[in-house]
Amino acid sequence: MNEELNEILKFYEEERQSLESLINDHIKNGEYKQAHQHQKALFKVNQSFSLLRKLENPNYEEIEQLEYLLHNYSKSEYEKLVQDNRKMKDYFEAKKNYLEQKIKSLKEKSVPFQIDGQEFDDVIYKLIEGKIQRFQFFLNLENHLYLDFKRSTDSIIITIPKYKKLKKEYILSKSNRKVLKGLGFELSSDEKSLIYNYKLDYFKNSIEIKTLTSRIIYDGFGYSNIKNSSLIVIVD
Repeated sequence: MNEELNEILKFYEEERQSLESLINDHIKNGEYKQAHQHQKALFKVNQSFSLLRKLENPNYEEIEQLEYLLHNYSKSEYEKLVQDNRKMKDYFEAKKNYLEQKIKSLKEKSVPFQIDGQEFDDVIYKLIEGKIQRFQFFLNLENHLYLDFKRSTDSIIITIPKYKKLKKEYILSKSNRKVLKGLGFELSSDEKSLIYNYKLDYFKNSIEIKTLTSRIIYDGFGYSNIKNSSLIVIVD
């Protein structure tokens, strides 16, 4: 699973670098329309890359911010500023050490639950290839808790139905709902379900969807609400 994730992250990183290079070339040549088109493509790639990083580690954005601060503290102008001031130097060294330890700690936190198995892979590919139009992935048979995966023209729509019931029964707590919103879920117009629209523009393999589903299960619902979480029902 980690190897697959690293592969797709590498793909997105290479795509980012290629697009950034093209954009710079277009700007140098005064080709602003072409630069704008590639900028839109870069925006989509960055979205997917950021999502993958957040799925890989929920603390990705915080790590990015801390690494930015650490980079600033390591710049030569800071070194010049503190070189003749012992107190300032000690302060910045302590700050840098704190940031380094904090970053290390956050990087060590990963998603402990991952969906694996050929059955889930197979059904995802069947959905994408149009061999099936919809399936349900059950997380708890007793309370009929499941994720609904449906194919649209250019997306896979992941739905958490019975939103009000899940709230009432405290299966979806306020903190759980906040996590799901952070992942990209939105409340439907009739307020009966939570919906995630997974765009297929840059689909490479099932790793993104598997990791996203893992985050929904682990962070969105918690283990206490998950039982018999391997039943897949194809709905046509």
